[in-house]
Amino acid sequence: MGYSIAWLAAQGRPPQSLLAELDLRPTGEAGEYPDDPMVGAPLAGGWHLPVARGCDHRMIGDQVLKTLSRRCRVIACSIEEHVMFSSAALWENGERVWSVSHQGDEKLHHLSASGALPDFFASVRGELLAKQAAEGGEEAGVDYVFEIPLELARRITGFAHDSAASVEIDRFEVLDSAPAKPWWKLWQH
Repeated sequence: MGYSIAWLAAQGRPPQSLLAELDLRPTGEAGEYPDDPMVGAPLAGGWHLPVARGCDHRMIGDQVLKTLSRRCRVIACSIEEHVMFSSAALWENGERVWSVSHQGDEKLHHLSASGALPDFFASVRGELLAKQAAEGGEEAGVDYVFEIPLELARRITGFAHDSAASVEIDRFEVLDSAPAKPWWKLWQH
């Protein structure tokens, strides 16, 4: 079947503030990753991770990331294994610092990269392109280029959506949409 998810990891702000900005609230219920529509978990290094079902969730939209990253560092990822699409981006101070994406349905070796890429980008790209070549290149039954954006995000946050090499997460928690304020409380913060 394959994953179709969006996730972000934010570092430098309290989880409650992050979730409030995303109009989410913790439910206290243990979540089933990746089956529940929205789950979250803390990561090492002060990162907090919300994960949504569906690769195009609004939380990884440019406007949301621009606002979120004004007060913290944010890594955002989108994964659609059905068409072998993956993307990762770093946002800080309201600006996208870098982004990398792969669209395997266009071309196996498709890779788009822009911005001030991490120092380890070249080595990650080299390692995974070498693996692709060793498996038969264009004729291989695998797509290692798909992993390049995701490996960049993993090296920064520790989280990989499908890997035992990912950080240990004791428990995912179900996240729910925060209830809307009644109209008479809209001016209150």
